[in-house]
Amino acid sequence: MNAQDLRNSILQLAVQGKLVRQRAEEGTADELYEQICSFNCKEYKCKDLSLNYDAMDMSIPKTWKMVELNSILSFVDYRGKTPNKIDKGVFLITASNIKRGYMDCTRKEYISEDEYLQRQSRGITEYGDLLFTTEAPMGNAAICDLEKSSCGQRIITFKEYNKNTVDLKLMMYFILAPQFQQQLKDNCTGTTAKGIKAEKLKHFLIPLPPLEEQKRIVSRIEEFLPYCDQLIKQQK
Repeated sequence: MNAQDLRNSILQLAVQGKLVRQRAEEGTADELYEQICSFNCKEYKCKDLSLNYDAMDMSIPKTWKMVELNSILSFVDYRGKTPNKIDKGVFLITASNIKRGYMDCTRKEYISEDEYLQRQSRGITEYGDLLFTTEAPMGNAAICDLEKSSCGQRIITFKEYNKNTVDLKLMMYFILAPQFQQQLKDNCTGTTAKGIKAEKLKHFLIPLPPLEEQKRIVSRIEEFLPYCDQLIKQQK
């Protein structure tokens, strides 16, 4: 098993609830889901429900719950609105800045302060939000580490409906895990450049553990992944 396969195995074990023990005192995902839904008053209707889950292994602990992505996270989407790039201003996050689990801001692009204020009408990308690339490349995810920024067309910003209901870092790891990536492969469009439609993405399935367990899983993942990163560097 190479380092990348090992990394994927760790994330898949996390998705299946096998990295930490479940604790009765931490409650259930059903209880957490009810709390999240009390903050989410919107109803989303998918235009295309022909989603393929055939290749997915949905084995999860009894205290967890499989949920649709948009039922626990809100979407900020700027597709269809081409930004006017300038030499200096507010940092414009593009798909090239979002890698698998981290941001790389080597490539820098900017928009004006006025355009930044106009773009806020669709929602604001904030420090700590979860960023996801819908195409070119599809399926990368990272936590936003910029205090002030705006996202480009091929990025969706995921936000909690209410603070302290979902650990966005765990959702990042779950999105990068083979289970979620398989959904992307099975439901994407395009030949050369693969992409996923936001309307389909909203209805993708993702496991929801109790909140305290979410935090423990993140801690365990981050104990293991540095060793995988070291192996990847050694193999280059």
